[in-house]
This record gives sequence, structure tokens and C-alpha cells, in this order.
Amino acid sequence: MTDGEYPMLKHTAEGLKVCRGEARIRLGHPVSRPLASKTRRKKASAENVENPTLFENLRKLRLLLARRMGLPPYMIFADSVLMSLTTIKPEKLDELCEIKGIGEHKRDRYGEVFLKVIAGSTPEEAAETFKE
Repeated sequence: MTDGEYPMLKHTAEGLKVCRGEARIRLGHPVSRPLASKTRRKKASAENVENPTLFENLRKLRLLLARRMGLPPYMIFADSVLMSLTTIKPEKLDELCEIKGIGEHKRDRYGEVFLKVIAGSTPEEAAETFKE
């Protein structure tokens, strides 16, 4: 490559010989390397949380709200947020902002209904009280 503001590719001496037909190159077969094992994140499921029933109720509420609003469920809260809600079990709106993924806007918009489910309401009952 050339130096400068707009670098360009240049031929090497061997490359010029190949272009002129003075030399040949022999391409080999690509060497296959074993794929590095990637650690996958565990998909959020009721099996991975302390209170599977609460987690599933929060997911159901999220789905009910998402359908009503025409949004994908993750736009309301990610699974990781639901897992944190299941673990921390906040009781007040202000405690929701301590959870990663919940800012003031989402707290004000969805906080009340999610707190109702955490307190013991069914997802359907909580969804009925949601005001868009």
C-alpha cells in the first residue's frame, strides 16, 4: 500500500512477473481450522431464575402490553430486566431505576403495572390497569 491520504495498492516485484506471464503462482487448498468454541449466553427462561412463576407472569404481562401497543416485547423490557425484577422484587417506583435497563421513562410508563404483578396481581389484572 502506498502512503498518503488516499492509500492505494501496488504490485510487488513478484506480482508484476505474474502479470507479465513470467512467473506462475500455484494456489493451494484453504487450510481448515477448527472453529473456536464460543460461549453462548444462557437464554432467559424460567429455569434460570429464583422465582419461575413470577418470571413467567412478568413475561406474560410484557407480552400483553406489547400486543396492545403493537411493539415487540423486548421494546418494553428485555428478558434480563425481567430476571432482575424477579430477583430484586422492588416494591416502589424509585427502586425500579436501580435496575439496569430501566430509566425514568420506562419506570414512569410501565413501572406501576409491573409492580402490581410483583406484588401478586395476575398479568391480566395488571394489564387492565395500564394506561397508554
